[in-house]
Amino acid sequence: MTGILLTPRALDEAVAARRDHPHAQLIAGGTDVVADLNRGTTPTGFLSLRGVAELRGVDVRDGRCRLGAMATIAEMRADAELSAAGTAIGQATRSLGSRQIRNRATVGGNVCGGGAQRTLIPVLLAQDATVDVAGPDGVRHVALSEVLAPRGCRLAADEILTAVRFASSVGPQRFYRVGPRNAACYATASVTVVLDEPTRSVRLALGGAAPTAVRAPAAEAIGCDGVDWHARTVTDDVAVAFGAAAAQAADPVSDFVASADYRRRAVEVMARRALRHIFDEECR
Repeated sequence: MTGILLTPRALDEAVAARRDHPHAQLIAGGTDVVADLNRGTTPTGFLSLRGVAELRGVDVRDGRCRLGAMATIAEMRADAELSAAGTAIGQATRSLGSRQIRNRATVGGNVCGGGAQRTLIPVLLAQDATVDVAGPDGVRHVALSEVLAPRGCRLAADEILTAVRFASSVGPQRFYRVGPRNAACYATASVTVVLDEPTRSVRLALGGAAPTAVRAPAAEAIGCDGVDWHARTVTDDVAVAFGAAAAQAADPVSDFVASADYRRRAVEVMARRALRHIFDEECR
């Protein structure tokens, strides 16, 4: 099937094409595919999802959000609720690539591209996101954490990720990142902190700190117990303990961008600062 290009127009056609041609490279926005081709990869075929209407759209209502796999970062930025300055998604999508990349890059591509450095994955993890996955036997709904893999998504060869879903949290949020330059780039490390005040819960996800983005449950427990929910304050001691537990949850690698020690230290500092200033209006 060298050189084949499959262009389904509906989800059932896309699933059938995926089943019949499991080795065809999926194309969403194409930003990763072009980069891979420039690095010398030679796919045996392509399966474009651009014509599948069921995979499109950003739907935010009644405290729930659905991001179609083909929704672009620019479309997320265009939604006033998602892109608000006080939301982690709003903060993260402002840092994701250039305007040209945001116009092409998709939610599904960011999630299924894998890798610890992805911008959206830790933010969605901190939102307790789930994903819809379509296959020959229908659609299944699973936690985002269950499909993450270091170099892609843990899906069957005949499955397609169709959407990401999460419930809106009521409380302040932070997304912090460090990168190798002050311009568009992958994050060397990132942290996302989401507080839900009605349930008095703290969620923390780390990017660039392990083979995939991960949650930090020990740090989350420290945050839940240590935040003064009535006064809406966080002490220095609680923030320090929170940052230290975040660093303990990290399992980073050393590479040409940064050492493992640097990444672990960056996670500690960013987590500490994020929680310490989580209620500060001027930081949003």
